[in-house]
Amino acid sequence: MSDCIVITGAGRSGTSLVSGLLAKAGMRLSDDLIEASVQNPRGSFEDREIFLLQREMLAQVGPLRLPPPENWMDNPAVSKAEPLLRELLRKGVAGEDTEPDKGLKPWGFKSPDTAYTFRLWHRIFNAEKVVPKIVLCIREPSAVVTSLMRQYNWDAGTAELFWLTKYLSAIIDTGANVFFARYEHILRADMDHINALCEFTGLEGGLNRNAVDELLEPTLNRSGTNGYTCSISAVEQMWDVLKSAVSTEFDREILLKKALEINDLIAPLRVWLNEAYRIHQQQVSSVASNTKDTDMPLRKALEESESTLDATRKEFKSSVLQNVELERKIVLATEEIERLRVFSAAADQKRKESVSKAEDLRHELAGARLLRRKVQEPREKSNDITHKANKAAMRRLKTEVATLKDDVIETRSSTSFQLGHIFIRAIKRPGRNTIAAPWRILKLSLAQRSRRAQ
Repeated sequence: MSDCIVITGAGRSGTSLVSGLLAKAGMRLSDDLIEASVQNPRGSFEDREIFLLQREMLAQVGPLRLPPPENWMDNPAVSKAEPLLRELLRKGVAGEDTEPDKGLKPWGFKSPDTAYTFRLWHRIFNAEKVVPKIVLCIREPSAVVTSLMRQYNWDAGTAELFWLTKYLSAIIDTGANVFFARYEHILRADMDHINALCEFTGLEGGLNRNAVDELLEPTLNRSGTNGYTCSISAVEQMWDVLKSAVSTEFDREILLKKALEINDLIAPLRVWLNEAYRIHQQQVSSVASNTKDTDMPLRKALEESESTLDATRKEFKSSVLQNVELERKIVLATEEIERLRVFSAAADQKRKESVSKAEDLRHELAGARLLRRKVQEPREKSNDITHKANKAAMRRLKTEVATLKDDVIETRSSTSFQLGHIFIRAIKRPGRNTIAAPWRILKLSLAQRSRRAQ
């Protein structure tokens, strides 16, 4: 058995937003999706082939704004669409277009029309042995009706009946075995609700807040009902039960019971609906009859148109891929610019800090130089005083030495010194000095008399 994720609900109830979130969480989608539009600027995430097949089928069984009649499964258009839908399901679940190195994530499709066609889809799921994980997107009916009136110019009564019959059909035909994805919870980025959705659909890991914020457009309508009040009492009765259904936390028996009661309550409307279906079938038959004779030229023109459309689609896909690559490069460039901006800001801050530190050091250096000058001034004065004192002392010393030399010279030239020197030599070195001592004394005495005579 394989799993398949089905996202459905009334239009303008957040089906595209939920599909985008699940795609970010890893859900595989068809390669051929309906392009972005004014209503869904980020894309609808809706399988083009499933959309076209179901729209063509529903257009054959009844007006598109009304629920299909009770016997819609007997219409030949259903038999024609069923094998084609089954083949799309088989290919999607099997992952024939999935690259082997990426692994096989759960496949799913978004289709608001499927809320009306679950009886057919259950037959297809059983035939392919697929277990559907059904996500039913719900939003307050007044807000949905207001959005349908504004976006598609619907009248209020049709929009209310559209909302009511969508959820009655989906709840009754699925046995309420669904996950209720609440639009208001997702808009306020309720991560518990969003990760419970990922867990229900088998997308392990969930999502982080940044990934969710990327899909939450600021222009999404958060105004709610805009003051509108629904006029069909059955709508309010259904909402009284649905508004407490969040995720899988609701009483299935109570919800199913209420849905069946309301379905019985609006049974009288079936008389008017059957008349609308009858008129619609007559119009379909009339169109088929009128175009029978010109079928071949129209078919040829249709084939040429389809060929042109296929070529246009291929070109569009190519341009989309180029745009995606360009957006990726823009994102990378933006991230690089932001990184450089942060780096530049950090470098500028460091430069400012360095300049500030250099200025502080300059002031400290100037202070140190001033302090050194203040310290050196007393030292220089002290050195100058010491130098002067040393010079004076040296002069005194030289004077004293000169005086002492003069005294020594005078002493050495005195008679008493020379006489003493003669005796010392005679005693210290006797012999010749002893014999010469009288002669030397006589010579000394004569010399002294001569000086006195002068």
